[in-house]
Amino acid sequence: MRAPDLGSNKIFRSVLRLVLPAMAAQFINVLYSVVDRLFVGNIPAIGDDALAAVGVCAPIATLISSFSFLVGIGGAPLFAMAMGEKREDQAKSILSNALYALVAVALFVTAIVLLFERPILMTFGASGTTYGYARRYLLIYAAGSVFPILTMGLSQYITAQGYSGVAMLAALTGAAANIALDPLFIFALHMDTAGAALATVLSQFFSCLLAVLFLCRRRAAIRLGFSRPDGKILLRIMKLGFAPFLIAATDSVIIIATNAVLQARGGADGDF
Repeated sequence: MRAPDLGSNKIFRSVLRLVLPAMAAQFINVLYSVVDRLFVGNIPAIGDDALAAVGVCAPIATLISSFSFLVGIGGAPLFAMAMGEKREDQAKSILSNALYALVAVALFVTAIVLLFERPILMTFGASGTTYGYARRYLLIYAAGSVFPILTMGLSQYITAQGYSGVAMLAALTGAAANIALDPLFIFALHMDTAGAALATVLSQFFSCLLAVLFLCRRRAAIRLGFSRPDGKILLRIMKLGFAPFLIAATDSVIIIATNAVLQARGGADGDF
């Protein structure tokens, strides 16, 4: 896949080549939740309760993934500017520090969820009936949250190099794997919501692997490496990424609040 000439005078064409695959990748990422619900809702006997449980976990999973914006969207403009100014060493440092930050954020989020999963779920819409299914889903997803956070974060740096098609391919690979793995784990192995979560985590691992492998190849203009952590770079990344993160997180919080209201007011048994 050939990268566009980002220094070309044909600005509109370059913008389209970057934007359209990026938009498609965002749409593909939504398929994870849709596919999980499609299969979970058809589990014999427990489908309704399991579907309600996944409905509680879905915005929490989206909230977890939104932390990638803090580093991805925060650092990609700095990375692109360094590339445009031909400061390759600076661009490499930004990319490596972004990798450190993404891993650190993922570990922090995972620890919070694992420590407080019960109050999180019960506050955000789970009930006594759905809690067990929601717990199995959330714990597995949280344990593998490093993969969606890395994938979505590093994809911004792939796009900044002009390879938005590669970022889209990474998302598409994961979505296709999820469609194949969901019925295997849910129905063939009888893992109900745990199977849906495991399928999602493994699928996102494939996407993450593709993104990392691309950034390590010579084909990438700036390859992924390991440089010394730089507090100033990390601070600039976080400051620039805070607003996009807050926007994405707020969307998830609104859905979480709606779920909590529905759980409290939505019916005789409190489930929805």
